[in-house]
Amino acid sequence: MKTRFCLLFFLLTSAASVQAAIVSNLVQDPGFESTVSPVLTSTSTPWFTIGEDNEVNNNSTSVIQVTGSPGSGVNSGSRAAQFAFYFDAATIVQNLGVQYDSSKTYEFSFYSRISNLSANSLHINPSTINASIWTSSTINGTYASRGLISGLTSTTTDWTEHRFDIASTFGTLGSFSGEFLQIRLDKPNTNTTHRISIDDVAFGVQVTAVPEPSGAILFALAATAGLGVVRRKRRSPEQLMSLA
Repeated sequence: MKTRFCLLFFLLTSAASVQAAIVSNLVQDPGFESTVSPVLTSTSTPWFTIGEDNEVNNNSTSVIQVTGSPGSGVNSGSRAAQFAFYFDAATIVQNLGVQYDSSKTYEFSFYSRISNLSANSLHINPSTINASIWTSSTINGTYASRGLISGLTSTTTDWTEHRFDIASTFGTLGSFSGEFLQIRLDKPNTNTTHRISIDDVAFGVQVTAVPEPSGAILFALAATAGLGVVRRKRRSPEQLMSLA
């Protein structure tokens, strides 16, 4: 009996352990695939930019869409966003259009990669990214910063995933439940050593997925139940008399 109980407990806990958290992504065009223009500007949508020195000076924008294939220029799909100018600082922004609910568990993630080491001796600053969350009491109102993660690094060899649990990383955000959300990815430094690319941005609610029991687990459960039947069939007449 003890063996059957232990095996049953192991199977049930094993089935529970395969539950996974799935993020219902609230970001529009997370991989920069559907934006019509090859550049991101202060007026583009759903992604737009803030603080581009070149745009202020009426020059070409510093945030562009690059094309490629997975492992070559992009993390997935056929496009990614790139801070193309070493000497410029800029921020990629999206208003999510939804209100923050402090009773839910949120996650924020994206991929980044650096490339094209500059030959200019003036380009010496770190090629890092800041990720931040902003909120506003109205969807088209003035947004205020509610938390910042700075100095996120990546490599030239592969795409780096950055993933954050909102409650633990942006602890003060809970005070602004009901306000509209905005996310920002910022290249804070000018004169950086590399160009920086961004792809596959996600922000959403974690939903626990409960999978159907696998065939192996159902078979094992049936076999466990069958053990008792076999054991009862193998009892001797003396054992059966003692049970009477």
